[in-house]
Amino acid sequence: MLVEVFYGGHGTAEAAQRLRIPHGTAKSRLFYGLRKLRDSLPPLAA
Repeated sequence: MLVEVFYGGHGTAEAAQRLRIPHGTAKSRLFYGLRKLRDSLPPLAA
């Protein structure tokens, strides 16, 4: 999902259609994927 949206340049609706999943599922996967990515990165120094 992250690849489709950020590297592929597709919106969530188009990515969902390409992956043959419901739009709500695509949005949820994007949300949780971004959260997991953010949590795996070290915090930025202030």
